Amino acid sequence: MFEGPLQHVEGDVFFDYQIGGRAHRIQVMRDCLVNVFQSDGTREGNEVVLRQNFEQILRVAADKVGRGVFSPIQIRSADF
Repeated sequence: MFEGPLQHVEGDVFFDYQIGGRAHRIQVMRDCLVNVFQSDGTREGNEVVLRQNFEQILRVAADKVGRGVFSPIQIRSADF
């Protein structure tokens, strides 16, 4: 489970994480948190589902980094 600091901006949640030896900014979009992971849309709810589903989110982020996507790496509903 991810324990690092999170930043909330307009319903999206941001965090920094090292992938492939480089720090990347990950942005998990509100629609993904609510529609895919069933958050209630509150700050607390978003944090809970992000931490519970961190491994899935990280797999998508790592795949995007591997394809050359630059920070912030946006994680959307369509990615699942």
